[in-house]
Amino acid sequence: LAALSGDDIDAEVTARLADAEGDEQLALVRLVGMRRIDAVPALLALVHGRDPAVRSAALTALGEVARLEDVSVLIERAVNSGDDDEAAVALAALRAACVRMPNREACAQRLSDAMTDASAEAQKNMLTTLSMMGGETALQAIRSAALSNDDDMQDAATRLLGSWMSVDAGPVLLELATSPEGSYQVRALRGYLRLARQFQMTDAERAEMCRQAWRAAERDAERKLVLEVAERYPSSEMLDVVVDSCLQGPLKDDATRVIASAIEQAGGQIDAAHLVEQLAGGPVELEIVKATYGAGERQKDVTAAVAKLAGNRPLIALPPESYNDLFDGDPAPGVTKTLTIEYRLDGKTGKAEAQENSRLVLLTRQK
Repeated sequence: LAALSGDDIDAEVTARLADAEGDEQLALVRLVGMRRIDAVPALLALVHGRDPAVRSAALTALGEVARLEDVSVLIERAVNSGDDDEAAVALAALRAACVRMPNREACAQRLSDAMTDASAEAQKNMLTTLSMMGGETALQAIRSAALSNDDDMQDAATRLLGSWMSVDAGPVLLELATSPEGSYQVRALRGYLRLARQFQMTDAERAEMCRQAWRAAERDAERKLVLEVAERYPSSEMLDVVVDSCLQGPLKDDATRVIASAIEQAGGQIDAAHLVEQLAGGPVELEIVKATYGAGERQKDVTAAVAKLAGNRPLIALPPESYNDLFDGDPAPGVTKTLTIEYRLDGKTGKAEAQENSRLVLLTRQK
């Protein structure tokens, strides 16, 4: 019956429901919900009936057919039922109604208004419902909870914002991450970076989010998350952020590695030489001890050529021509070759390798 088509079936179910009792009534109520029959008046009457099973079935069905003006009934039963099992059914019905409501903003406003006099637990349930709905009204209601003086509300709201399914939550999360009040700045910042990492946006927008996140970060753990986003989405705008913001302090080597990886991924679309010149902190004391190019025992000494290219920067940008041309010959024809560099950087020895024709070689300070 739930799958059969035809308005005559809906009319018959509604007509029989008016006089039905017992198991028949329960079955018809469930059919109303499954078929989404517009029988709201009958369901509203049954929601307040004596039989707990019928009340629960009517609430569930109402969640499938309720109009905006009926949402208040579901809110009231979810908040004031007095029976935990029935309240849970009402809450599930409320959420089903809210997420399918054509005018979600108006529906979200009703939920937001109802939170004023609700218990703490009911408020948290409604916050979760609002997060399922999305939209500006829901977002602002959750923002208000996150900025409240109630730690439980802050906890619940920041968790929900951290899993928001659109970039609209970005400004709110950044506001919370930089707020001097509250206890969940780190969670908010991580939620903000999640948006930058997971959602579609322009290169410029993503780069600006990373710039703001770097400014807000107070711990290296979150700064490393910024660098992870930068490495995942290489662009000129993003690398400007890394060069401008991230090349200071203990994460300089991490940032330099991200620059190298990003330029490599970009395949010539990013001006490597320009970025190398922008590396913060000035020149380093660099000595190329030995450089070889080849495979296995077939190696060619290219120390002088690499030393000339390196200068006094830890990120060596190699010209676009092939290594065979760059180093005047192919020491191992038909075999993939490796460029191996032994060096001394600021007094510490190190070794780096680059696959044939890689455009960048990063020399790091050995731990």
